[in-house]
Amino acid sequence: MSNNKEEIKKLAHRDFRDSSPIKIEKPKLWQRILLFLRSNRDISDPRAVSVYLDHRAAFLVQKSVLEYTRYRAGRHWPVLSEDRAFLYALEKARWSNYAIALDYVSEMALNSLRRKSKHPPQEIAGFLGKCANTIMQSYGDMTAMPCEEWRKMTLNTRYRLRTAAMVNARPVQDIPAGRFSEFFENLPIHCKLGGHDELTLLNSMRVHLSQMHDEFRWRSDAYALEAFIVSPTSSCAQPKREPPKPRH
Repeated sequence: MSNNKEEIKKLAHRDFRDSSPIKIEKPKLWQRILLFLRSNRDISDPRAVSVYLDHRAAFLVQKSVLEYTRYRAGRHWPVLSEDRAFLYALEKARWSNYAIALDYVSEMALNSLRRKSKHPPQEIAGFLGKCANTIMQSYGDMTAMPCEEWRKMTLNTRYRLRTAAMVNARPVQDIPAGRFSEFFENLPIHCKLGGHDELTLLNSMRVHLSQMHDEFRWRSDAYALEAFIVSPTSSCAQPKREPPKPRH
């Protein structure tokens, strides 16, 4: 079982950059005071924001698509992992759901920055939308999705953030509910794969996003980001990627 788990983790990060683990524990009072005194907030520029959004969206895909699918497959996983049609469906699911996961994480970051920034929500949404747009474009030559479909997903990410900024911020736990039916429908289906549990998966997504909200809240430097939110020349460039490995 451990070998299979390592296999699917390797598959998950074949194109997506590795996502660092999320700490479940919330910072204690003394940790918050120490963090404040040291000013050790590493998300302080557009590039750091882009890297964070990318890593956390990849983490959601890892947990809610790949590891979840393997868990539902159970003892049938070795057989399914050799089925080309199933692997293609799984590959397509992780890319289409990555775009949705990026929307989730971006809106979570929007909610956090709305509380800490003096700028209007639309300006914050424009800044985060630019970062998300850069991330999506950087995967353009790696995705399993058709180019035109990926381009539309890229544009829609920015539009959805601006729409979210027009109304009051939703509770973080409610963010996944908006597009979760679409996320759920993208999961691969196979006769050997047990029926999916939509509510369980949704609750898991809510928990992960809540943890990310706490993490982003303490790691983001709102004061340093203020200058970039209104700057039209702020760059959200991602680190240079290595060419994707050939798919088998």
